[in-house]
Amino acid sequence: MARATDLATRLDGLVHLVAGEFVAEVCSVYVMRPGEILELAATEGLRPEAVHRTRLRVGEGIVGTAAAEARPLNLPDAQNHPAFAYRPETGEEAYASMLAVPVLRGAEVLGVIAVQNRAPRRYAEDEVEALETVAMLLAEILHGAHPPAEEAVLSLPGAMARHYEGVGLTPGIALGRVVRHGRRAAPRTVLAEDPEAELARLRAAARAMQRAVDALLEGPARRAGHEPREVLEAYRLIAADQGWLGRIEAVVRDGLTAEAAVERVLVELRARMRQVADPYLRERLADIEDLAGRLIDHLGGGAEADPVEGGFILIARRVGPAELFDYHARGLAGLVLEEGSPTAHATIIARALGLPLLAGCRGATEAAVPGELAVLDAEEGRLVLRPEAE
Repeated sequence: MARATDLATRLDGLVHLVAGEFVAEVCSVYVMRPGEILELAATEGLRPEAVHRTRLRVGEGIVGTAAAEARPLNLPDAQNHPAFAYRPETGEEAYASMLAVPVLRGAEVLGVIAVQNRAPRRYAEDEVEALETVAMLLAEILHGAHPPAEEAVLSLPGAMARHYEGVGLTPGIALGRVVRHGRRAAPRTVLAEDPEAELARLRAAARAMQRAVDALLEGPARRAGHEPREVLEAYRLIAADQGWLGRIEAVVRDGLTAEAAVERVLVELRARMRQVADPYLRERLADIEDLAGRLIDHLGGGAEADPVEGGFILIARRVGPAELFDYHARGLAGLVLEEGSPTAHATIIARALGLPLLAGCRGATEAAVPGELAVLDAEEGRLVLRPEAE
């Protein structure tokens, strides 16, 4: 109860502050609830009685669409947008323009923050970027307000065995302890005190990252065979690409720390990649996430991987090719992905390394508890979490 009260107080203060800073007549925060429901949790400008009453499904309305597409929606005439969903209890019919920004932590959507004005207007680019920065800070507030996933999973229903069906992309069977490929911690500092010093840190980290990729290419990738080497060659080209690195530098110049800039650009790239029709190009998102994580690690001086017992099963939404080589060196026995295909780079690497790979197990990442037993059967297309519960 105290946790919920504290969150409500913080959100009330946030929407009041943002409305004032943006000269917006409305600022609202919608929080993700179980079942992919976005609930109005705080507002400055809409009717107070709508708080905790107004709810939208992901994909419903402007707010739900921003969450579903994981990208900002900047609309001068929101009520005439095809996705607009009218909620009379809010009193929002008086407001024409709307900027809705998803609150993201890694690839997870935690909510949406939106500002509205009576006059039709398209919000300026610097206003969109400012609200995205607020959303990054809000993500940590919302994440800290919820108990860890392990607590929920270890409740009575969660302690039962869980079965998932998927598609075996590489053959094999494995029994081992779960390692969950999770999100890195969010940047502790978002705003830079010295942008030039942050640029120097970023450039040094990028050089270190590229040297590490070169070493991986000449070592494990070369030993794994021709196809993995080709995958890492393509990965190295992305690592050296000045397009995304230049965009990160631009965000640092706007006042963010190097780590926060990497996270901001990764959010932008995720949103763009989701709009790409070509499945091969969409699958490169895992490579970009892998590189962004490595760049953040090098910014921190080269983070040491947590120790794990060999023979483990990795469960992830997606995993990049270099990450997969790293896990293999630590004793990986099998791989479970929520997203994957026969042409994905992770599949090519897993096949070369002789690792069983099961893909399409939606929800397994959140349900899995690190250290618990799991059985991966890529021959039959099945994953069982907590098999000893049976």
